[in-house]
Amino acid sequence: MLTGRYLQRNYRITLRQYEDLRQKQAGLCAICGSEGFVMASHHKMKLVVDHCHASGHVRGLLCHNCNRALGLLKDSDEILQRAINYLRTTIATPPLQTR
Repeated sequence: MLTGRYLQRNYRITLRQYEDLRQKQAGLCAICGSEGFVMASHHKMKLVVDHCHASGHVRGLLCHNCNRALGLLKDSDEILQRAINYLRTTIATPPLQTR
């Protein structure tokens, strides 16, 4: 069960604030729109709290994959934009044929 103490300690929000965010987002990830998933047996939330590591401010609720993706992209809008540009402009080539 998600506890208010965990949320307060890690993100400085109450369980009620988490539930308000979840309701505002219709229970869906703010990025991909999925309902999320429980990553491991010790995890309780399908949607995790996303926050700015510099300021500590909560941005919203994300599925584990989207939250991890932002972290891997260093929460950088510049890096994210370069990734978007890469996806839009790179032509995928078929794999080499082996005999």
